[in-house]
Amino acid sequence: MSSTRELNEQSNKDSLKTFTFIRLEKLGISPSKGLGQNFLINQSIIDKIIFASEIVPSDTVIEVGPGIGALTRSLVKTGADIKAIEIDKRLASTLKEAIGDPENLEVINCDVLESDINTFTNGKPYKVVANLPYYITSPIIRHFLENDHQPSEMVIMVQLEVAQTIMADPGDMSLLALGVQVFGAVSQVCKVTKGNFFPSPKVDSAVIRIVPYDEPLLRKSERNDFFNLARAGFSQTRKQIHNPLSHALPLEKDDIIDMLEKSDIDPRRRAETLSVEEWMRLFEEYKSRI
Repeated sequence: MSSTRELNEQSNKDSLKTFTFIRLEKLGISPSKGLGQNFLINQSIIDKIIFASEIVPSDTVIEVGPGIGALTRSLVKTGADIKAIEIDKRLASTLKEAIGDPENLEVINCDVLESDINTFTNGKPYKVVANLPYYITSPIIRHFLENDHQPSEMVIMVQLEVAQTIMADPGDMSLLALGVQVFGAVSQVCKVTKGNFFPSPKVDSAVIRIVPYDEPLLRKSERNDFFNLARAGFSQTRKQIHNPLSHALPLEKDDIIDMLEKSDIDPRRRAETLSVEEWMRLFEEYKSRI
């Protein structure tokens, strides 16, 4: 005999499936794998996202790409002020009514990458909680982390491969990993297997949490120079780091080697092996030479 908890979990799961299928039918959407139209149908995953976000009624929450509203309908139940940013006019115009016209939900029809975050939050602290559109995951993360008005945290679903790249340790670092980790601490909330979506995609996903540092490692005025250095270092993967830096930076090779050695970095190492702390030391040396 099933327990009450198991029955409730099954009921919640069936409720989300029903909601999804009704919304798709009303919108006349036939999901296309080719277009990446995969809809989350497991409520327990959404519950984990909400729990990890630690949302309280006084919070302001930005959801990017709410789509048909699977996550949105759980976000509004927290009592927080929810700002759902949807680029698709049709989805935006039907979202609020589809989930019961809650008073704490504002649906904004715009491209978040072309928008000023302050217009959504009025300068208040905020969180980002979203199942991000996979094809623009990195630009959206950068848009928030590099903003003058950063979120207090981001709890987002991304492709598993992207999550693993972002969370990489020294040895497997990349420009994307460095570009996130230099702004905040990253951790995995849960893995989301492909069977939790309709239709089932080809790849698994993961929910990750990014918490920006209280004290930024980089001042805004330093970011361009830092990422010029980082892009140079990662421009020739699997090469000893002194080689790509010598080719890409306006410095002599001997100066590059000296800069690395004074940063306590062996010039024969690869960019993928450097930690965030080592990149920061290298940047301090680099600043004194440009």
